[in-house]
Amino acid sequence: MQEDMHFYGTYAMARSAGIPADKAKIIAYAAQYVDDSTANDSDVHNDGGMFETVATAHTNKEAIGNAIAYAVADHSEQRRVWVPFHFFPGNEGESLSERLLCRKDGALAQEMVRNHIEHAVKVKDEYGLALLGIMAHVYADTFAHYGFSGVSSSWNKVEGESFEWV
Repeated sequence: MQEDMHFYGTYAMARSAGIPADKAKIIAYAAQYVDDSTANDSDVHNDGGMFETVATAHTNKEAIGNAIAYAVADHSEQRRVWVPFHFFPGNEGESLSERLLCRKDGALAQEMVRNHIEHAVKVKDEYGLALLGIMAHVYADTFAHYGFSGVSSSWNKVEGESFEWV
């Protein structure tokens, strides 16, 4: 998938922040894994917390199944996967549809970053590094997917002249 940003970009930022190479690699792997994870798994930690994984990527077979589920209006995957991991809501606007739009560096995303860093420091390496990687992926996607929603919405319509070229 987007290894250039989610793996290598995250690794470079972690190293720039002074994180040792071995730990930066774990953070970067977790950031990339959000786009590569096709399995569900769980792990209970010493502090009683549970790191429960959710398939956040899809094999071709799963993509076909998802298309069929979409056709019969099962949108639960949008809420479980697309919204929290790839199109983090900006929580701005009047309607639910507007509040679900992904916003660059939004206040809710900033709060997620603060919360996850604080928690990762508390739990240390047990699962803190993986948490930082997942958080880095979600945060980076607020820039990559801004203006779009993780749920089916007319906001996701793209018109030829609507791209912002940088």
